[in-house]
Amino acid sequence: MPIDGRKLHHASMTMLPKDGVQRGDKGVLDEVTGMTSVEQDLRNGVPRLEMASRHREFLMHWDEKKLAAAMAMLRDAHIGPFTQLPAER
Repeated sequence: MPIDGRKLHHASMTMLPKDGVQRGDKGVLDEVTGMTSVEQDLRNGVPRLEMASRHREFLMHWDEKKLAAAMAMLRDAHIGPFTQLPAER
């Protein structure tokens, strides 16, 4: 199934940390720590729905289901670290 570019753009935008790019050393450190945790879980093969639950507050605090869907879309489009997200069984 072809990937809809508009949906893919939306998915990638929803994966930004919830507060956007923060200013100051602490904000940068928080974002680095958060993404390091996301990437570690991806390397460890954590399933998509568990990823959404674990990282919802960091990535997209308002909608866990949309976060999980966005993760799948990024995986299917082979974008960034989400290419490591395991396929559903």
